[in-house]
Amino acid sequence: MKRAIFPLVIFAFFMTIHSIHGLPKDKNKKFSLKEDLSIGLEYGDENFMFGGISNINLDAEENIYVLDWKNFRIQKFDRMGNFLKSFVIKKGQGPQEVSRFPKMAVTPEGIISILDFGVNKIFVLNEKGEFLRSFKTGFQVSDIAPYSPENLALLGLKENKIIHVYNLEGNRLLSFGNPFEIPSKYSRYKDMPNLKLPMRFDSSKDGNLFVLNPHKYEIFVFKDAALIKKIKGKNEAFKPLWIGQTKEQISIIFPVVYVLEYGDRLYVTVQGRGRYPQNKLEIFENNKAIAALTVGGFAYAIDKKGRIYFVEEEDFPKVVRYSLIDK
Repeated sequence: MKRAIFPLVIFAFFMTIHSIHGLPKDKNKKFSLKEDLSIGLEYGDENFMFGGISNINLDAEENIYVLDWKNFRIQKFDRMGNFLKSFVIKKGQGPQEVSRFPKMAVTPEGIISILDFGVNKIFVLNEKGEFLRSFKTGFQVSDIAPYSPENLALLGLKENKIIHVYNLEGNRLLSFGNPFEIPSKYSRYKDMPNLKLPMRFDSSKDGNLFVLNPHKYEIFVFKDAALIKKIKGKNEAFKPLWIGQTKEQISIIFPVVYVLEYGDRLYVTVQGRGRYPQNKLEIFENNKAIAALTVGGFAYAIDKKGRIYFVEEEDFPKVVRYSLIDK
């Protein structure tokens, strides 16, 4: 199976993340990753063959939910990687159908919410994969994440806030988080809402939300609708959001990070770019960078033991779980 490339297109843009270097020498600890599970095949059982993976979630029992966007399905596996069930999503524009399928959020009980990207519809399935309901948001949503066992967080600009909490019935409960300031060099694009927030965000089991400032290397951490801290980087390698324009189109390069929390550590996956890009897993401890590892994919989930679930696509798409070893 050839590598799948997932097109998230509102207008012409490319999503790129840049490597972070320059850790303080006295803080540069040594770590390695040890693989203990791989889910995915190039040939064979179709339940293990993914067209393209754009999300991984875990429920309270640490069952593994893999969003196979290209095949319009969610594959459920147990913590040992044994296949449990396939939730096939109908493709279309109807209330029980999804037109574009890049994002999902899974509650501890296994309730699945799907973002129908572009039409700004949330599609909800019960723990058996049965359709419960769908609802429209009325604004452009770029990502969704679990917020609490009963509620979702949506990322998008509405009423000058960027994070919006909804219950699974489709009722908006609260909104918070100010949009990011657009640099003066892009002032002519000030009316474009996409420039005021990133394309994705992350949440933790403790209820924290991690939102990247697309114009600076700093991660805003929210809890209980309040900004509790900022994790800042001072590295010159970080490239902020970039805009290029021709007569035909506008192209945007977004810096996007994947943030996981475990205890007093954050694991931030940073994607390289270029002909031979290298992705970096940067480790923060008590808000300070202590190490960085070169990795082959993107970290989407972390379990109770601190094992990290990556999406890797070299040769074919797969889920790989690693334990972090302190050397």
